[in-house]
Amino acid sequence: MIKKQTRAVLFVTVCSLFIVGLWFVRNIIATGYLVYPLHEIDLFSYDWKMPEATAKIERWIIHGYAREALIEPFKELRYFEYFIVDQRMRLLNYLLIVVCVSLLAISPFIVLYSYLRKKTVKNVYYLIYLICFLYILYWAISAPDFRFSNGMILATIYTTIIVMMGNKINRQVVNSKMGKWLLTGLAIVFLLSSVKHIHNQSQVVARKTETKVSDLILFTLYRPYPSKYQDKYADSFDIHKLNNNISIYLSTDPTGKCYDQLPATSQGGIPFLKNNSKIQSVKTIEARGELLKYGFRTKKEYMDVLDKESALIISKKYE
Repeated sequence: MIKKQTRAVLFVTVCSLFIVGLWFVRNIIATGYLVYPLHEIDLFSYDWKMPEATAKIERWIIHGYAREALIEPFKELRYFEYFIVDQRMRLLNYLLIVVCVSLLAISPFIVLYSYLRKKTVKNVYYLIYLICFLYILYWAISAPDFRFSNGMILATIYTTIIVMMGNKINRQVVNSKMGKWLLTGLAIVFLLSSVKHIHNQSQVVARKTETKVSDLILFTLYRPYPSKYQDKYADSFDIHKLNNNISIYLSTDPTGKCYDQLPATSQGGIPFLKNNSKIQSVKTIEARGELLKYGFRTKKEYMDVLDKESALIISKKYE
């Protein structure tokens, strides 16, 4: 029995390390950092590495935007009557966020109470809760936007409920017809939520490209976006030439959206035209070789300029 448990733990550990390892490799190839934009973990000196200034600005923007996204529902619920009349779905989303945050806030006290009362709960659930809670704590400090941690938030709440109910009640609920219907219902809700998200995004692209929404959803599910549809983006981009005659498409969309055009980025960016859709300007980079596959690097003459701009932005002196 012990050998079987050891093999199971070893298998899960190896699989986890393999998945995380691939994620680390992807980060290094894309940004030059092990975990981007955590510039403090600086282990490599590749020439394609993102400038430290860019990493600082990006982390600052992510934290600020995420913090506002978390606070907004609590502010907006003051206008409860307006949402009831005009925007009921938005009201429902806000209420769900408030409920989830409230449950997360009281969950440590529930788990601690259950532990002190020595409820009949397997110790593994306490371990799972501790891991989830540490993740949520880091999420709250770094980037508290629900889009970044929906799964872990639900896992934390679900684990709290399991600990609160105890082994006996859990077995009764899970093995009952009501429990099975409840789990099936939750799975269907999550599936429909994902499909709705894909549908909403497809509608945005469909309006721009005159493509059927149903085709876009199928492209999302089973194959890359066909090149024949990308030609319809031609009037939305300017062309910027890098060294070695490599072309980059610059979006002329007011929001900076690049849709599926490659290689593309939005216009503006530091230290030239500053806007909210771009951090570092494409004018500050150069191609590393004669082909696109060799990637890009920041021009040396812009390193100090980017450092000064990032200091101004993060100190909030930047307008």
